[in-house]
Amino acid sequence: MLNINLLPGPRKAISTGPPRFTFLLIVLLVLLAIGGLFLQNNLQSRIDRLEQTQNRKQEKRDNLKKKLSDIHSVKNKLKEIDNKLSAIEDIRKKQKRPLHYLNGLIVALPPEKIWFNSIRMQQNKNMKLQGIALDNQAFAQYVGSLRETDFFKGITLKQTNRKSVSNLELVSFQFTLLTK
Repeated sequence: MLNINLLPGPRKAISTGPPRFTFLLIVLLVLLAIGGLFLQNNLQSRIDRLEQTQNRKQEKRDNLKKKLSDIHSVKNKLKEIDNKLSAIEDIRKKQKRPLHYLNGLIVALPPEKIWFNSIRMQQNKNMKLQGIALDNQAFAQYVGSLRETDFFKGITLKQTNRKSVSNLELVSFQFTLLTK
């Protein structure tokens, strides 16, 4: 005869060792932690490199700003020098003008007929002359010669008088030349 046991048999004991799932979970967490640290280290080194690059560029920018300010100061100095040079050139041109005017006075002067007592250059660049002429004709000839020169645009006669010097009747004159 056959014997069939319908009663459940003894149960197997639950193992006390860690299950595979817990082990895998711990390994996964350790790997994630290591990966996170690696990623964080990588990002931190990248941040450090970028900060160094930014600092270098900032230093370079500051140096360039300094050089730019130096360039601007040099340009300003050059402008000042150019202004001074142009002022010197203007002064030299203006210094030559009175010489041209005096040359125009001398060229038109009849020899030994007219003598000047004073020649003054006024602020408005007109010339005031005082002198003595041998006679009225010599003075009129001189005024006519002055009108023909290119240096003067007009003559304003202030005064003419007869004057006796060493028994000679001479003409004292005073006039203003309007310069160009």
